[in-house]
Amino acid sequence: MENNNAEHLLETEGIHKRGDVHPWTRYFARCTDLTIAAIVLTPILLIAMPGIFTGPNSEASFGLAVPFIWIFVEAILLSTIGTTFGKWVLKTTVVMMDGGKLSFGIALRRSFAVWFKGIGIGFPMFALFTMSYGYSNLSKKGTATWDRKLGCVVSHKKVGVLGIVIVVLVFLAAIVSIIIAQTADK
Repeated sequence: MENNNAEHLLETEGIHKRGDVHPWTRYFARCTDLTIAAIVLTPILLIAMPGIFTGPNSEASFGLAVPFIWIFVEAILLSTIGTTFGKWVLKTTVVMMDGGKLSFGIALRRSFAVWFKGIGIGFPMFALFTMSYGYSNLSKKGTATWDRKLGCVVSHKKVGVLGIVIVVLVFLAAIVSIIIAQTADK
């Protein structure tokens, strides 16, 4: 049964209907968030755990740690301000069927589900399968499995040029940060 409040929200806000899915927008919103999280977490982890970036598997450990830490950050953001930077820039919203913000518990469950079923815990070989399945499922059914299960509605407004430019700048900042870090190590 469709909830009239959620449908009204979708229509009055000029937001695309649920059938009009945008898997790539969702993907780039998440990548933007994870990139910013990595940039912010790097100095914090260097201070808290000085040896984290030394050793044979340090980059892999960091690559797995960032998405895991992001679960909790995303849940806090979705349940308090109702969005993340990547979602905001790419005009993607996640609300409950009644149009309200996600509670912390629902946001946490959603973030864990995305981490495990969506991005494959950040492990590249696992992520190939989870992302392929998620893309196919989202494209065919119009909603992700975790959103259906939790009663969340993901919607999109048209992304403007400014949003795309901001996302590109975030990725360029990450690339520059990596280059600087690698040059500093030599």
